[in-house]
Amino acid sequence: MITHHANKRLPSARVYHWFILLSALLLVSCTPQKTTQIRVGTNLWPGYEILYVAREQGAFKGIPIRFMEYRNATQVIDNLLKGNINMAALTLDEVIRVVNEGLDIKIIWVFNVSNGADALITNTTITQLSDIKGKRIGVERTAVGEYMLHRVLQHAALTLDDITVVDIPAHKHVQGIANDSLDAVITFEPYVHELASLGFNTLFTSKDLPNEIIDVLAVQADFAQRNPELVGQFIDAYAKQVSEVLHAFDKHIYYLNLRLKLDKDELKSIYAGIEIPTPEQQLTLLRQTAKLQDNITVYRSALGYNAAPKNKMLAADIVDLQFLERVK
Repeated sequence: MITHHANKRLPSARVYHWFILLSALLLVSCTPQKTTQIRVGTNLWPGYEILYVAREQGAFKGIPIRFMEYRNATQVIDNLLKGNINMAALTLDEVIRVVNEGLDIKIIWVFNVSNGADALITNTTITQLSDIKGKRIGVERTAVGEYMLHRVLQHAALTLDDITVVDIPAHKHVQGIANDSLDAVITFEPYVHELASLGFNTLFTSKDLPNEIIDVLAVQADFAQRNPELVGQFIDAYAKQVSEVLHAFDKHIYYLNLRLKLDKDELKSIYAGIEIPTPEQQLTLLRQTAKLQDNITVYRSALGYNAAPKNKMLAADIVDLQFLERVK
C-alpha cells in the first residue's frame, strides 16, 4: 500500500519576520515604562518645611515626585552631584559650590531669607566675638557654615589661623558643644533654638548679614529643559501651598512641625527668624542681577574660589525665571 502524506508548507521568511516583530511589540508593551519623576532633596530646615506640608495635604497629587530627606546639606549636595536627585533645596552659596563643581543648575524658587535663623553659638566662657581666638569651632564646611564662618571671622577681625576649625555635620552640632569637644558651633534652626534652651550663648546671627543667607530651590538645567511642564506644575502647586500657609500660619502648625518636632511657641519663634517671600517678591529679588552678582563674588571669595570655575558663574546664567513668571 502506498501512503500519501499531505504536503505541508513550511512558514515563509515573511511569516517569521512578522512573528518576531509582533513578539517584540508585545514584550515592549508588557514592560513597565520608566516614569519621569521629580526627585527633590532637602535637609532639616524650617524654610523647607512647607514642601512637606504640601506633600501631606495632597498639593502634589498627580505630579510624580519623590522627596529625599537627608541629614545635612553635605548629603544633599553630594546626591545632586551624583545625579540621584534632580532638584535640591540649597543656600545660595551652596548653589555656587555646586556650579563650581561643573553641574549646570538653575535657581527656580526662593524659599526664604534667613534673618537670625543661622548663628554662631558658643559656650558660656565666650562672651564676645574676639573670645573665639584659639578656640575649637564646629562647622559643616561643605555647606553654608563655611560662608558664615568667613563672615564671623571678618567681624571678629580674625583669620582661620586664629582658630581651630572642626568639620562636623549639622546633626552633630548640639552633641559636639554639649559634651565640650567644641567651644562653639556655626549652626542653624532648629539647632540654634535647642542650644539656646540649654543655656549656650548666641553671639552672631544671619540678622547681622542682611539678605546674605538665602535658601533656594535649584533644578538640574537639563531636567528642566526636558520637562518644563512638569516643573511648572510642581511650582504652581507649591506656590499655592505657600500662599495658604502665609495667610493661615496657625492652621498649618501641625504639618510644619511634623519633622521639626518643636513646642508651638518655639516653632513660631523660629519662623520669626526667616522671611518667606511671595512669588512677586522672589521675582524682584532674582531680577536684581547686579546685586546677585555682587553676592556671588563675595561667596566665591569666602569659599576660596578665586581661580576660574569649571562652569559659568554669572547671576544671569544660574537663574531661570520662567516658572515663577507663570505663577498666578
